[in-house]
Amino acid sequence: MKIVCYSYDDTGNPWCGGGGAFRIETVHSILSSQGHDITFISGKYPGADKQWNGNFKKKFIGIGKSYILSRLSYFIVANIHAIFTKADIFLAAFSPFAPVFIFAYKKNVVVEFYHLLGKRALDKYKVFGIIPFIFEKTMLFFAHTIITMAQGTKNEVLKKYPEKRVYALPCGFDQIQLKLPPIDEHYILCFGRIDIYMKGLDRLIPVMSKVLKEVPGYRLVIAGRGSEEDLKRLQTIIDESPVKEKIQVIVNPDYSTKLEMFRKCTYVAIFSRFEGWCIVAIEAAAAGKAILGVDVVGLRDSVVNGFNGVLVRDFDQNELINYGKKLLSDDTFRANFEGNARIHASKYTWEKIAEMQIDVYQEHLKSV
Repeated sequence: MKIVCYSYDDTGNPWCGGGGAFRIETVHSILSSQGHDITFISGKYPGADKQWNGNFKKKFIGIGKSYILSRLSYFIVANIHAIFTKADIFLAAFSPFAPVFIFAYKKNVVVEFYHLLGKRALDKYKVFGIIPFIFEKTMLFFAHTIITMAQGTKNEVLKKYPEKRVYALPCGFDQIQLKLPPIDEHYILCFGRIDIYMKGLDRLIPVMSKVLKEVPGYRLVIAGRGSEEDLKRLQTIIDESPVKEKIQVIVNPDYSTKLEMFRKCTYVAIFSRFEGWCIVAIEAAAAGKAILGVDVVGLRDSVVNGFNGVLVRDFDQNELINYGKKLLSDDTFRANFEGNARIHASKYTWEKIAEMQIDVYQEHLKSV
């Protein structure tokens, strides 16, 4: 099968490469190894052509001199490119900030996205959020077959668009994480894209500051990639913390460093305002670590509350602080979640997910 995927993001993108990009590339690497002809059309960024050495073709289009220019140029060039491109199936990895509207005029298109922005686009970007808000509504109107990560997101779509074919396909993890023996080097880990609003870092730091102030001997490590703007804002928030000396930021950690951070942390904290699925939650479980998070769509799909972690509703600060302290100070309490973590993670392998993905493509082609 010839598959062409339009995805602005990819794992080398310094501005927004995250779990969604990792998922889509991993799944299609497996499909490529099975004989499928796969090409990604991705957004250009500095050094983009030197970053990719995977087993399928990838073309970087647009102008990669700045984040805004990269997004805007990709939006223009990719939409023109899509008109003249032929394939058995197209995957439109939808972003309301650089959408490729191929689903509006071609039938052999499956749309994939990780979470719904909805009115959160207006909350975050104010008046500038109107455009991504409209683009997302346009996608939901025209798309026929949709892949999302979480069952909760699938339910959100079907509630408003019951005629759509929507599939909830999860994310996996590197199996090596199951084999690494966990140790505890006395730190709380927050891993992922450094996006202040989406990942709730502006809520995480005040809560964890109170936890670290009351439980000595621990620190907070925040690791991932982010824009210069978010990194500067993050540092400002940290500077306002009464325990700023106990907060460490690691930017762009390599893969081996990432594995070690999960292996050596005490537990993983995820305070996102919304999530598509949250690969970090599965990676934490695969590393044998407990999770402290908030009860939002995506997280409640990737974490079993009370089994491999604790999810707190309505961002209750007092509960988060209490559980944050208890996970550090009560080894028995934490060990219950750690004992279940790898049982939970072992259900999600990339090979199973790739099989589910190609099944969706084949089902869609039968319907057009």
